[in-house]
Amino acid sequence: MNRFNVRYLFWWWIFVIGYFLGNYWFFLSQTHQDDIKWWEDYMVRDTSSVYKYISPLLECELTSISNHTKYVPFEWVSKVRIRNEIQSQYPDVSLALYVRSLNNGPWFGINENLAFSPASLMKLPIFITYMKWMEKNPAIIEQDIIPSELILPYEPMYPASNTVQVWKSYKPKDLLESMIIKSDNLALQSLLFSLPEDINKTVLTELWIHLPENLNVGDFLTIQQYASLFRILYNAAYLSRDSSEYALSVLARSEFKEGIRQWIPEKVSIAHKFWERGYIDEKTKKEVKQLHDCGIVYYKQYPYLLCIMTRWNNFSELSKVLGQTAKIIHEEISKAFPE
Repeated sequence: MNRFNVRYLFWWWIFVIGYFLGNYWFFLSQTHQDDIKWWEDYMVRDTSSVYKYISPLLECELTSISNHTKYVPFEWVSKVRIRNEIQSQYPDVSLALYVRSLNNGPWFGINENLAFSPASLMKLPIFITYMKWMEKNPAIIEQDIIPSELILPYEPMYPASNTVQVWKSYKPKDLLESMIIKSDNLALQSLLFSLPEDINKTVLTELWIHLPENLNVGDFLTIQQYASLFRILYNAAYLSRDSSEYALSVLARSEFKEGIRQWIPEKVSIAHKFWERGYIDEKTKKEVKQLHDCGIVYYKQYPYLLCIMTRWNNFSELSKVLGQTAKIIHEEISKAFPE
């Protein structure tokens, strides 16, 4: 075969490959547009709402949506950047990620089925439980709760400041806000002691949160399971609209800045909850640290749910992983949906 024929075949194959690749990417772009329209057709929200933090869901065809192909335009590049910029730099860190559009539902994740320890994570379910209890029994709002001595299994890396005081009287909402905004363990303990066990179990069951008898048994909760709590609040699907709005407004006042809040612009509100845990692994006898952050990022062009869970032996490094991962996700969303 002469050089002319070889050159001809070479360019012919380039043309064929280019043709199919071009059609493939065109298909993806069209699929994305069709998917977005399809999701919006089946997720009807109250657009007249005057609320800042919630977007009440009026209608949703769950069966069809669950079977529909998802496509997220920034998924691939986000995963590549996280692998190259974070996972390669911190190879020993266990990282789980969950990102979901709150406008139309498509999502993607990394190790989304990996189990972690909830620890301080339980403050949000308790918050929701107490709000549900007060909706049914408004008189509870005015009851007095007096915190007793705190029973804490370990010294937290990120201790709360200006927390509630023992032997001082507080209203439930004072404790609820301190528990969420400051991640106050004494406020959590006080609310738990005043909450009827049957109410707590009923609400947790309705929220599909199944806890082991001993919360210190280890890792049993996935990032997807926890993320559902924020969707329930955002959609006003369990609490009343006013209660859901109040819950997210409190979460938006969180004082924790060492997680997903690090690199996202201050003008973008984030309703989030972090949690940490440090313990000695029973099998390896080594110290283990877990640091997680999960919440709603109110980016106007594309409000989204972002949850990140991490596990290693160094809180400082885990904080960097949280911040850098959130930074990558927000940068790629901003590129795909510019202001």
